[in-house]
Amino acid sequence: MRTLFLFFFLMLGGMSPSLFSQQALQGQIEDPEGNPLVGATVFLPELKRGTTTDEQGRFLLNDLPAGRHFLVVSYVGYASKTLEVNPAETPELSITLDEAHIDAAEVVVTGLSRAHDRRRNPVPLSILRPEFFSQSRAGTLVEGLARVPGISMLSTGPGIGKPVIRGLSHNRVIVVQDGLRQEGQQWGDEHGLEIDAQSVYRAEIFRGPASLMYGSDGIAGVISLESPPPVEKGLFRGGVSTAFHTNNRRRAHGLFAALNTGTWNARLQGSLVDAQDFRNARDGVVFNSGFEQRSGQASFGVQRAWGGSRLLLGTFNQKVFLPGGERDPTTGALLPEEGHFQKINHHRAVWQNQLLFEESALRFTIGAQQNRRREFEHGNTPELFFDLHSLHYDLKYFLSPADGWELTLGGNGMAQWSYNKAQEVLVPEYRLHDEGLFAFARKSLERWEISGGLRFDHRFVHGLEWRDEDDQPVFTDFRRNFQELSGSLGAAFLPNEQLSLKLNLAKGFRSPNIAELGSNGVHEGTFRYEVGNTDLQPERSYELDLSLLWNTPHISLSVSPFLNIIDRFIFLEKLGASGGGDSLILADGELMPVFRFTQNDARLWGGELSLDFHPHPLDWLHLEQRFSAVWAEQRNAPERFVPFIPPPRYELELRLDLLRHHPRLH
Repeated sequence: MRTLFLFFFLMLGGMSPSLFSQQALQGQIEDPEGNPLVGATVFLPELKRGTTTDEQGRFLLNDLPAGRHFLVVSYVGYASKTLEVNPAETPELSITLDEAHIDAAEVVVTGLSRAHDRRRNPVPLSILRPEFFSQSRAGTLVEGLARVPGISMLSTGPGIGKPVIRGLSHNRVIVVQDGLRQEGQQWGDEHGLEIDAQSVYRAEIFRGPASLMYGSDGIAGVISLESPPPVEKGLFRGGVSTAFHTNNRRRAHGLFAALNTGTWNARLQGSLVDAQDFRNARDGVVFNSGFEQRSGQASFGVQRAWGGSRLLLGTFNQKVFLPGGERDPTTGALLPEEGHFQKINHHRAVWQNQLLFEESALRFTIGAQQNRRREFEHGNTPELFFDLHSLHYDLKYFLSPADGWELTLGGNGMAQWSYNKAQEVLVPEYRLHDEGLFAFARKSLERWEISGGLRFDHRFVHGLEWRDEDDQPVFTDFRRNFQELSGSLGAAFLPNEQLSLKLNLAKGFRSPNIAELGSNGVHEGTFRYEVGNTDLQPERSYELDLSLLWNTPHISLSVSPFLNIIDRFIFLEKLGASGGGDSLILADGELMPVFRFTQNDARLWGGELSLDFHPHPLDWLHLEQRFSAVWAEQRNAPERFVPFIPPPRYELELRLDLLRHHPRLH
């Protein structure tokens, strides 16, 4: 694999530019009075190429591939502009930016089609730009994401966080970083997201079934994260950052260095996070509640007229201490804990490639990752050790537009191997294979946007037999095949520049995960004995989404109601004893309740609302309100409620945006 990477980079770096048509794009950026805007950003999101304007407000981008490109022009304190450009037809641009303090010109760059305006995308989504992460006061990535309406967090301790989209979590949420699905054994309640917040530059959050994009597991939605793009041509940049939280004395330090020669680019980044035991008013010090985290990322890329290629490497290493909660029987005070902790190591490699032709494009990504999760109770020998290996591929071909239609064909999939390397086990070792093919179409009219697609997926899961030291079977051998059709159809109507109305229908599915199929043991993080069910069928989700976006110079309003009907919803059900009461089993010297995975139909409904208001002339004053709610119930079942549904949430944020109001201070 190393030889292949080296050969590919040498080959592409040495290719003659004359083999590909190259174009140049230049222009002038001004305010409404005709004054040049110095330092305005001009960015091509699909190419990850950009520059800034000089003292005359001019910019120049050389060596661009032929064809149409999506261009984003932005400047602090002004409304961004997005437009499609073709350097061969219009090599010179003159762009005027209007003053505005709510920037609604957000661009969707991941998804299934080429980059386009968020207002025209029928799927409900939120776009988090770099300033969101730089201004975030959250301790972890998931804590920051949970500020977004419709997104919440499931946490079992400091440093552990799982994203929840509209009441659904675990394997129902797909997290993607740089085109690679994050596979870190999401089935566990106490298994957090192994991604460093400082490595994320931008995010797109798709709410609702997204199986069309990534296959099984995306019935809640997709969180797509992007690493920082290359710095501007001819520049070398570096930086350091630090943060401190008082409650648990959390310290977070980061640094980076990046360069771009015009053809080659590279970036190195690292971070260190350390948190001590936190305190509360009742208990004082909560023993064994801290965590340590070290991560690093590196990227190496080449950009030429034919497109680009980039190799990204990352490592995430975390040690999380687990408080036991034992108390003194007399005083009720918490007792010090002895070394109960878990170590998580997650390593990843992603190879992204893009070939650009005059009116079409080909993108190909392959990736590999390893997730090692070890839990320790006493000493340095792990009591539990999961070792998961994953290989991924993703291929998309964007055909030349015809009669206003844009068509994308593609496929993606993965292969997994999981091993148990310690005495305690909860799920069997397994092998998994995924394959999926899809077609997606989009048509833009003057006031309308129509898009939709179909996808077929197949998944094979093989759970391996395993026996204990007494040769007693703990896991039996099983093999399951799952295959499903999924799709979506939506439309967006734009009656004017301020208003966007959307409707989207989507069908998604989720195959049962290995814990749901094959569990047989004590889940230490939740203090229960879990039993899998090899007869489970895939979940099917049918969702209706409505959206309204309204933007004026001083008000931004977003309303997104939804209805999600899930057939064969999978959940844990507590088993009852034949003589009444709960079914109990003796495990690890303790009596524990027994839970078994089962299925029933469920219905979820709710929505999100956000309102950002700042009255003239106090444009630097922001009053932002956010509200989200999910209601859920099981149909025709003794237990009515769906687990892990978050409560309704209302947030009011008052922000003084002085730097945005005075661009030269930025």
